Amino acid sequence: MFSLSWERKRHVLLIRFSDVLTSRDMAETDLAIVEFVAEHGRGDTIYDFTATTAVAIPQTGFVARRYQPPLSPGSARIIVAPRDDLRHESLEFAEQQAELGFLRPHVTRTLEEAFGILRLGARPVFELLLAPALRA
Repeated sequence: MFSLSWERKRHVLLIRFSDVLTSRDMAETDLAIVEFVAEHGRGDTIYDFTATTAVAIPQTGFVARRYQPPLSPGSARIIVAPRDDLRHESLEFAEQQAELGFLRPHVTRTLEEAFGILRLGARPVFELLLAPALRA
């Protein structure tokens, strides 16, 4: 599952994943980002995997994502991955994106680090746009 929030002042999208991370979550997230960018324009994105409990994505799914162009080109992407398995995949993703000529995503262990990279301050205000209950 995932939720989508927006920090209007700095135009930052926060995607928080929870429970078991699936290929469907990733596909639905991509669609939500495309819709968001079409309506609000490009912005920086934080992908927060802190609340994931397990990963149910085949390795081929992770590898394929490494070659996809950014959904908000030219904007910062920050991946918050405290779990070692997701951190490893995130670092591989960031490396491949850079090799393809895309802006390299940052990979952090905490949401606070992500806020710091974007200079959002300690307590940015995010407005909930899409939550699991709203997607059903």
